[in-house]
Amino acid sequence: MTDSQKRKAALDAIDECRNYAIGHAEIIANDAVALLKASGHSAWIYPELSKYVELRNAADNLMREVLP
Repeated sequence: MTDSQKRKAALDAIDECRNYAIGHAEIIANDAVALLKASGHSAWIYPELSKYVELRNAADNLMREVLP
């Protein structure tokens, strides 16, 4: 495999990974939050996860208000 072919294969792998992540973003985020909590690490290390948890909690609270 030439260097050019290796670069193309690497770029294709990146695209495949991105496409997979787009299609499975909610599952990936929920699993990441669960792993973060289980590991005991501080949430400030992962600001994106902290923001996701904040938004998810707000959405959950709003849903509890409107559900019978």
